[in-house]
Amino acid sequence: MATQPKVNGNRYSFASIEIDIRGRKFRGISEINYSDGLDPGMARGTSPIPLAHTQGDYEAEGDLTMFRKEFDELTQLLGDGFGEVEFPITITYASRGEPTVTDRLPAVRIKKPSASNSQGNDPSAIKLDLAILTPIEWNGRRLVSRDA
Repeated sequence: MATQPKVNGNRYSFASIEIDIRGRKFRGISEINYSDGLDPGMARGTSPIPLAHTQGDYEAEGDLTMFRKEFDELTQLLGDGFGEVEFPITITYASRGEPTVTDRLPAVRIKKPSASNSQGNDPSAIKLDLAILTPIEWNGRRLVSRDA
């Protein structure tokens, strides 16, 4: 049965997100991005159509931007050598009238912090490029069904 679209209903927005890092909720995050993919190999013979395919290589990437104060709190939490520390990130989406959705990045490391400061009234921010080390859990489901 088809679901009727909500004309003026609630949808998830950035304000609907709660971000948890190592059991601590961070509110001073202005952006978070994450994605994953599979790049299957193709077994080709004398036909232009592939004969078979492989599972493919899994890759994930992500980044987040947080205000300087929260960055300092995160590095305090992770300790010296914070780029070598593996930690989880949980992103929970909740909006009135919608089911709660939780995505998890079970194991990430900080690859590269980049400071962003500009003239004006915006707070100083740090962008963190993330190494996502294990498959992303999209509301309990993974793109790959098993570990290699």
